[in-house]
Amino acid sequence: LLDSANCDRMNEILLDEGIDAEKRPLVGVSANAMLDDRDDIYANTMAQFIDHVIEKTNAHVIFVPHVIAIKEGGRSDDRIIGEKIYKLTMKNDISDLIRGDYTLVELKGIIGLGDIFIGGRRHADIAAISTCTPTIATEWSHKYD
Repeated sequence: LLDSANCDRMNEILLDEGIDAEKRPLVGVSANAMLDDRDDIYANTMAQFIDHVIEKTNAHVIFVPHVIAIKEGGRSDDRIIGEKIYKLTMKNDISDLIRGDYTLVELKGIIGLGDIFIGGRRHADIAAISTCTPTIATEWSHKYD
């Protein structure tokens, strides 16, 4: 039931973030900071997966955080794991990161811009599905069954 940000606001955000949403196909990715580990297994696996998606589809990828944890010192902030994955990808010249602090309405608008969404957060997946964006959930918990 959550609305998406209007087109004017989405254009402002994309301009502020330096993102050209006209690049297609556009793939939104939500990485999950809770899955970050000392050995970077999650980050490396996701980076390889993103490289594969880009290689096979010539897609432009946008990392969209869904949990922003400013007060917790960033420990569970999806922007941090997104940036780690971004740096590990071989194809980061055709990827972008959302770095700002946005409302859920704004994040839903960003998620809905994509041609497909690959989500590591359940509520990010729900936001994508509710905007009729085809969604792939990267299952990591019983909730995804």
